Amino acid sequence: MRETQQSICAWANEAFGPAPGIFCILTRANEELAELLRAIAAKQPNERIVEECADVAIVLVRVADRLDLDLRLDWSRLSDTVGYGGFDAVRANYQIASALIDAESIDRGVPAETSLRERLQKIVGGLVIVCRFYGGSLDEAIDRKMAVNRERVWKRDGTGHGYHMRDKSAGEVAP
Repeated sequence: MRETQQSICAWANEAFGPAPGIFCILTRANEELAELLRAIAAKQPNERIVEECADVAIVLVRVADRLDLDLRLDWSRLSDTVGYGGFDAVRANYQIASALIDAESIDRGVPAETSLRERLQKIVGGLVIVCRFYGGSLDEAIDRKMAVNRERVWKRDGTGHGYHMRDKSAGEVAP
């Protein structure tokens, strides 16, 4: 299945319920980005690093949806961009930290200093470049990861997110 921003958001809302705000969604994206950085630091296989990029992007589409921004429309402009792997992931991490500051303001009804839309585009742009550096495609990684996610049983954590407990087909507890 070719995933879209709409299909991912519909799945996330069904699996986890609505997230209370942009700040909450970005804190989960930050958690996923930390996993990406750990995978790069541990020199895990390229496929694992690309999968971690997909995890971050899957969470971020929920923010983009709230901002009426289609992140995928912008990805094609990065087709010739050369990246540096870990460096681009660190830059994406900086943008998430900055976006968290902006989102906290937005959720309180205070205008953000910077455009959160612009920060999201930079984060996802960084993920596209990291995937390319490690021999993958963010679009393809998202499709693969969403197929896995759709086969998992999830435990909601009360914040519009959750953690997988087991795969539906295996019936066993997942790590």
